[in-house]
Amino acid sequence: MSPRSYNLGARAASVEETKKRIVVAATEEFAEQGIEGASMASIARRADVAPGTVRYHFESVDGLAEAVVGSWIDDIGMPDPAVVDPQAPVEERLRALITTLFDLFERSEWAYETWRQNTDHPAYVAAADAFYAIVGEMLGRAAGVHASDPMVPAVLSVLSDPGFRGTLIGRGLSSEQAIEVAVDLGVAWLSTRS
Repeated sequence: MSPRSYNLGARAASVEETKKRIVVAATEEFAEQGIEGASMASIARRADVAPGTVRYHFESVDGLAEAVVGSWIDDIGMPDPAVVDPQAPVEERLRALITTLFDLFERSEWAYETWRQNTDHPAYVAAADAFYAIVGEMLGRAAGVHASDPMVPAVLSVLSDPGFRGTLIGRGLSSEQAIEVAVDLGVAWLSTRS
């Protein structure tokens, strides 16, 4: 390998590292100030780079917001509806639904505040729409033969909601215990629907 090709590789790695630092700084800034209150200069200070460096990588705060959301999706991952087998027994379906979503919520707690601050921004709206479409499919699969009853997916969405999980954890349950409570409640309630 020639010294020149090594320098190009090192420079490319450095550029990617800088870009990642900017995205992390933007995530922090958006969580504290919201997208509307953020500026390229404040993001640059957080990332310890010049404002021109931020503009080199991202033309606008909106472009940076899209990069932040994209990095979350890469880091957290979207759930796969196929984890819920609609032909499986009800307890297995509910366990797959609730475990998958509760694990996702636990992995993404750090992103929640930024999302909460910026729910109206187009990048966040698009990501939320994609997420809720996936969750809707998972709820339908978990509901099984009751999927056409609008009450069933509605109740299952409450049992698999981050707020419900947060309340159980806040009351001292472990993540595993929260999953068990949600599954048990879902199974008991679904048994009344037959």
